[in-house]
Parts: sequence; C-alpha cells; structure tokens
Amino acid sequence: MLFFNYYLPDYRKATTAVFSVMAFTHLFNVFNMMSLNLSIFKIGFSSNKYLAFSLAVSVLALLVVMNLPFLQNIFGFATLSLGELGLIFILCSFVLWGGEIYKVVKNRKRS
Repeated sequence: MLFFNYYLPDYRKATTAVFSVMAFTHLFNVFNMMSLNLSIFKIGFSSNKYLAFSLAVSVLALLVVMNLPFLQNIFGFATLSLGELGLIFILCSFVLWGGEIYKVVKNRKRS
C-alpha cells in the first residue's frame, strides 16, 4: 500500500517507506517475544535494560540512515516527513496489538 502511494512520484521514498515498515514491525514484535503468555504491559517495556537500549539504538540508527544525505545516497533512501513516519509507526504497532490480543485470548482459554 505505502509502496504504491509513493512509487510514481518518488521511487526512493517508496523504498524508504517499505524498508521502514519492515524494520519497525520487527522492532515492535520484539515486545511480543519477551513472553508468549504475559502482556508487555505487565512485564514492562524497560524490564530488560539491554533490550531497551538495543531497541533505542536500532531506532536511532534507522532514523540516521533515513535522514543523513550521505547515508541516504548509499542506501537509496529519501527523507520521510514526521507525518509519514507517524503513519508508519502506527501501522507497525499493529503487530504489538495483535500479539497482545492473542495473549489475552490464549490465557482465557486456559482458565
């Protein structure tokens, strides 16, 4: 969906959007994998300091690669606006919400 919205006007923006979706989706999914039974809201997002640090570094690295002109040229990326990044962030968070719903349903079946 995002790729085709950006493809004709700006191919580099399209590839940046798709790469961002894949990367941020994986980063959100890390929270699902902290426990297959307990909610991340019970465990806490920063309960594992090393994981929290590595996620922060990963997000920072993604933003740097997407916004520094030198690295943009190497990776073939384009700058995304704050609104576009916000939309991507919201879309990618669905994997977290889906995992949380799965855990609720799974735990209700056990009870």
